[in-house]
Amino acid sequence: MEQPSSKKRKMVTSKSSEHLPVSVVTYRWADNVFHAINERRCPAEKIFDRPHFYALLDKLPVTRGHCLLITKHPVATLLDSKMPVEAMADAMTDLQVLCKAAQKATGSKGVRVKQNNGPAAGQVVPQLHFHVIPVESPDDEDLQQRSPLQEAAAGALLAAIKNALPATYSGAGVHAWIPTATAMEALGYLLHTLCVPGAVILLSGHLGSGKTAIARGIIRAFCGDPNMFVPSPTFLLNLTYQEDTSHEPSRQQQQGQQQQQLHSQQNGVAQEQQQPLQQQDGWQQGINPQHLVQQQDPKQQQQD
Repeated sequence: MEQPSSKKRKMVTSKSSEHLPVSVVTYRWADNVFHAINERRCPAEKIFDRPHFYALLDKLPVTRGHCLLITKHPVATLLDSKMPVEAMADAMTDLQVLCKAAQKATGSKGVRVKQNNGPAAGQVVPQLHFHVIPVESPDDEDLQQRSPLQEAAAGALLAAIKNALPATYSGAGVHAWIPTATAMEALGYLLHTLCVPGAVILLSGHLGSGKTAIARGIIRAFCGDPNMFVPSPTFLLNLTYQEDTSHEPSRQQQQGQQQQQLHSQQNGVAQEQQQPLQQQDGWQQGINPQHLVQQQDPKQQQQD
């Protein structure tokens, strides 16, 4: 006996749903370090920051220049259908830009791109991301020899990769890694010599990035004292880099007026101090001050 068509449709739908692809890992916010970095709750220096993806260096690199391209969306793997279409379109563009920059900065012969979906594939952080790994040979990747990326190596590598990016990704200017506070101050000295009248220097960066040391070097160069004590350069950055003499006449006139007022005040105080001295001299000469008063005001004497 043939079953009703409605039941057949229901059974077909049920059987087909068993073969639909599902996410092999659930997206999580709590222990997701990539989400924390994107929310600026975890400090990390980004290679670039785009509308849908951002890039940074892997802290446990397989090879020199190992980078990560990470989505900003709450998507765990490529199997997740929540990824916006426009984000997927930008993914390939951003990935190509990162591959070219990493290859140019490291001078590698090739670049390997890896993308893991789920713990079985080797995924650790539940956020969709791509590995960009510069390599010299097919056997160049050894997961057993991964070691933490050192700060000095990371800084120089980060600057090199940023300099290899298009201006639309890295911004204008040149990126450099300055390893010590002394070198930061030397950079401040250099910036001072390059300044033209009216130049404005904007220093931006996270805590401990060296802004204070650079500003200290600029201020010491401006004052001509390499050993000058600079407490906190933040409020001293409003210094002009050229002596402006256009306002000197008005300044001199104002100073002259102030000196005249001060001189007049001093003369007034001196005259007030001389009056009791005259009375004191009269007492010393044996002159009766009351007699002087009677001589000076005879009308008052008649009234009395």
